[in-house]
Amino acid sequence: MRTVVLTKNTEPLLLCYPMINGHNRIWPPPIMEMRPCTFMVKKLLIATLSILLIYLIIPCYALLHARELGLTEQTVLTMGSWRTDDILQMRKILDLFEKSNPGIRVIFDPTPAAEYDAVLEAQLKSGSAPDIFYLRSFNISSQLFEKGYIEPLDDLPDLKENFTPHMLAPWRSTKSNTIYGVPFIATAHGIYYNKAIFDKLNLDIPTTWEELLSHARIIQDSGLIPFANASGEAWTINEIVFFNLAPNFIGGYQGRLAYLNGERCFNDTHMVAAFQALADVAPFFPPNHTLLKYSDTLQMFIQGQAAMWMGGSWDIPFIESESPAFGWDIFAPPSPKGSPQFITFHLDAGIGLNRSSKQKEAALTFLSWIARPESGKIMANELPGFFPMHKKEKNLHQNNENSDSTTKQLNQKDDPNSQKETLAQEEALVQGEGLNFEKAKLTQEQRSGSQHEAQNLILSNPHADTFLNLKNRYPTDIRLVWEKLREGKPDGYQLFNEAAVNVVNGQWSAKKAADFVQKGLSQWFEPATRCKKE
Repeated sequence: MRTVVLTKNTEPLLLCYPMINGHNRIWPPPIMEMRPCTFMVKKLLIATLSILLIYLIIPCYALLHARELGLTEQTVLTMGSWRTDDILQMRKILDLFEKSNPGIRVIFDPTPAAEYDAVLEAQLKSGSAPDIFYLRSFNISSQLFEKGYIEPLDDLPDLKENFTPHMLAPWRSTKSNTIYGVPFIATAHGIYYNKAIFDKLNLDIPTTWEELLSHARIIQDSGLIPFANASGEAWTINEIVFFNLAPNFIGGYQGRLAYLNGERCFNDTHMVAAFQALADVAPFFPPNHTLLKYSDTLQMFIQGQAAMWMGGSWDIPFIESESPAFGWDIFAPPSPKGSPQFITFHLDAGIGLNRSSKQKEAALTFLSWIARPESGKIMANELPGFFPMHKKEKNLHQNNENSDSTTKQLNQKDDPNSQKETLAQEEALVQGEGLNFEKAKLTQEQRSGSQHEAQNLILSNPHADTFLNLKNRYPTDIRLVWEKLREGKPDGYQLFNEAAVNVVNGQWSAKKAADFVQKGLSQWFEPATRCKKE
């Protein structure tokens, strides 16, 4: 029932009219549907005046006593991301920022990952983009910067002090050497395994590639599926299978650098061996794997139908939320017998500032906060499976009772002379001074320490901590094609994607796949045109 006030002479006349489902059927209502209200006019007027008085008094009181009440005028920032799964976790992180910066409110507004790149660029073109937003590493974000959409951050407090040149490289312009993003989250690759199945079949964690294949045969012979992975979505074969395995066959960072410098062709014996590893593991995928999508294969592992799952640290929260009826853990992809072992640790997302933002001062305050190691501590524990990239995080252990518990001191100190030499070499590489492969070589110890200095950390999530321990144990490198190989056409990512899927599906040999990649990249990537053929 609603009311309307009419006047007759000087006396107010209140009429009521019926409503349907809480809404007027038409407005204004027909007079014939209205009838006198049964409540007293004076009481209604007194109540109305009282409400109006309250509305007038409260704002005045709040303004006069804002300081005493702890009220502060807020600047609202919007934050774009492709991580729709992290809304609750990001809210906790942002709440902690807002607690120490009460004048700033940050609204997390993610877009589905598959749509993010196109949506963000459209928003930037139309002037409707968020104030701050996630930046993919290397080429995709650098294109946005070169188009003038992203604010330079060279002068941001705490940025250069807290990140090595290597960590900044994915968000540094190769044209102007300008930094335009704050490193935010990195992810690790590995192999998840069902501990119950391994125990039942008396299988230990494999230490060589040959032993992994032997385990897969035993599992398959037992009537179970060795690996849940599938090719129903092509990107999964490329990103979480091939890029998971490839470092052990091409020689990690040093091997990848050899391709980028033209020291190797993309169809050399190392790359052929990487594609052959893909061919060797494919028979242990589900029989109908060409029809299965990413979510299907994850469920296959979670339900205990498959013994292993090649994936990334970002899978931890989902698997935990599904509460599998068995114990599970992660091991690093093993290398061929006698070869060094590596793990893919990918510098995944930075955060940039919209150059057209009207709230730049507040945005810079937030970005400076993200650049501090203590913020990396918060992020790593609130987002299990995502790791900080700061130089010197302290021990990130948190107990369940006190998230701000005192951290343990690191027992090991980096050699300052070795670190200084390493960083100088990295800076030269990042700035494109043309060091050749031999001159740019770093020892495994130097590379592990300088690329990823977040050593000896302990995370509150045990599975995230397992990934972190693997990352600290083995030399690491980013995904094979992210640096430089996506800057031309045909895109290196698409070349490797097509090649990998065809190998897994039995359509191409490993040699044909490597030849396809080399031919495609040599159309525009200059090192591939002058590479040293075997």
